[in-house]
Amino acid sequence: MQRTELSTEQMTSILSRKDTKLEQLWLNGNDLSSVDPAVLARAVNRLEVADLRDTKLSTEQMTSILSHVQEDAKLKKLWLQGNKAEDIEIGVVTNAREKLGNRLKID
Repeated sequence: MQRTELSTEQMTSILSRKDTKLEQLWLNGNDLSSVDPAVLARAVNRLEVADLRDTKLSTEQMTSILSHVQEDAKLKKLWLQGNKAEDIEIGVVTNAREKLGNRLKID
Protein backbone atom coordinates (compact mmCIF):
# COMPACT_ATOMS: atom_id res chain seq x y z
CA MET A 1 0.00 0.00 0.00
CA GLN A 2 2.82 2.33 -0.84
CA ARG A 3 1.87 5.91 -1.73
CA THR A 4 -1.84 5.13 -1.79
CA GLU A 5 -3.01 8.29 0.02
CA LEU A 6 -5.26 6.35 2.37
CA SER A 7 -7.19 8.42 4.91
CA THR A 8 -6.40 8.35 8.62
CA GLU A 9 -9.58 6.32 9.17
CA GLN A 10 -8.56 3.77 6.55
CA MET A 11 -5.03 3.46 7.97
CA THR A 12 -6.37 3.10 11.49
CA SER A 13 -8.80 0.41 10.38
CA ILE A 14 -6.03 -1.58 8.71
CA LEU A 15 -3.63 -1.20 11.62
CA SER A 16 -6.22 -1.98 14.30
CA ARG A 17 -7.17 -5.41 12.95
CA LYS A 18 -6.17 -8.01 15.53
CA ASP A 19 -7.41 -11.03 13.60
CA THR A 20 -5.23 -10.44 10.55
CA LYS A 21 -2.57 -12.82 9.32
CA LEU A 22 -0.72 -9.90 7.76
CA GLU A 23 3.04 -10.34 8.09
CA GLN A 24 4.36 -7.46 5.98
CA LEU A 25 3.06 -3.95 5.57
CA TRP A 26 4.60 -1.43 3.21
CA LEU A 27 3.10 1.98 3.95
CA ASN A 28 6.00 4.12 2.81
CA GLY A 29 5.05 7.42 1.23
CA ASN A 30 1.71 7.66 3.05
CA ASP A 31 0.92 10.34 5.65
CA LEU A 32 0.59 8.52 8.98
CA SER A 33 0.97 11.66 11.10
CA SER A 34 -2.62 11.50 12.39
CA VAL A 35 -2.67 7.80 13.32
CA ASP A 36 -2.72 7.10 17.04
CA PRO A 37 0.80 6.24 18.31
CA ALA A 38 -0.42 3.24 20.33
CA VAL A 39 -2.27 1.79 17.32
CA LEU A 40 0.91 2.10 15.23
CA ALA A 41 3.09 0.52 17.91
CA ARG A 42 0.80 -2.48 18.40
CA ALA A 43 0.45 -3.06 14.65
CA VAL A 44 4.16 -2.81 13.91
CA ASN A 45 5.06 -5.30 16.61
CA ARG A 46 2.62 -7.88 15.20
CA LEU A 47 4.36 -7.77 11.82
CA GLU A 48 7.53 -9.34 10.46
CA VAL A 49 8.30 -6.43 8.10
CA ALA A 50 7.14 -2.83 8.47
CA ASP A 51 8.14 -0.19 5.94
CA LEU A 52 7.25 3.22 7.35
CA ARG A 53 9.73 5.30 5.36
CA ASP A 54 8.69 8.85 4.54
CA THR A 55 5.38 8.63 6.43
CA LYS A 56 5.58 11.92 8.37
CA LEU A 57 5.70 10.15 11.73
CA SER A 58 5.83 12.41 14.77
CA THR A 59 8.38 12.04 17.54
CA GLU A 60 5.61 10.64 19.74
CA GLN A 61 4.65 8.01 17.15
CA MET A 62 8.24 6.91 16.55
CA THR A 63 8.94 6.81 20.29
CA SER A 64 5.87 4.63 20.83
CA ILE A 65 6.86 2.23 18.03
CA LEU A 66 10.47 1.93 19.23
CA SER A 67 9.47 1.64 22.89
CA HIS A 68 7.26 -1.36 22.13
CA VAL A 69 9.92 -3.30 20.24
CA GLN A 70 10.56 -6.53 22.12
CA GLU A 71 13.23 -9.17 21.73
CA ASP A 72 10.64 -11.88 21.22
CA ALA A 73 8.62 -9.88 18.68
CA LYS A 74 8.11 -11.32 15.20
CA LEU A 75 9.59 -8.15 13.76
CA LYS A 76 12.44 -8.91 11.36
CA LYS A 77 12.72 -5.55 9.57
CA LEU A 78 11.63 -2.05 10.51
CA TRP A 79 12.33 0.85 8.18
CA LEU A 80 11.77 4.36 9.54
CA GLN A 81 14.02 6.44 7.30
CA GLY A 82 12.75 9.80 6.12
CA ASN A 83 10.99 10.60 9.39
CA LYS A 84 12.32 13.09 11.92
CA ALA A 85 14.25 10.95 14.38
CA GLU A 86 16.52 13.57 15.94
CA ASP A 87 14.09 14.40 18.78
CA ILE A 88 13.69 10.80 19.96
CA GLU A 89 15.44 10.08 23.24
CA ILE A 90 18.72 8.29 22.55
CA GLY A 91 17.90 5.61 25.14
CA VAL A 92 14.76 4.61 23.25
CA VAL A 93 16.68 4.27 19.99
CA THR A 94 19.55 2.42 21.69
CA ASN A 95 17.18 -0.05 23.33
CA ALA A 96 15.37 -0.74 20.04
CA ARG A 97 18.72 -1.20 18.25
CA GLU A 98 19.82 -3.70 20.92
CA LYS A 99 16.68 -5.73 20.30
CA LEU A 100 16.54 -5.44 16.51
CA GLY A 101 20.18 -4.93 15.58
CA ASN A 102 20.67 -4.25 11.88
CA ARG A 103 16.99 -5.00 11.26
CA LEU A 104 16.20 -1.41 12.30
CA LYS A 105 16.81 1.31 9.72
CA ILE A 106 16.39 4.83 11.06
CA ASP A 107 17.94 8.19 10.15
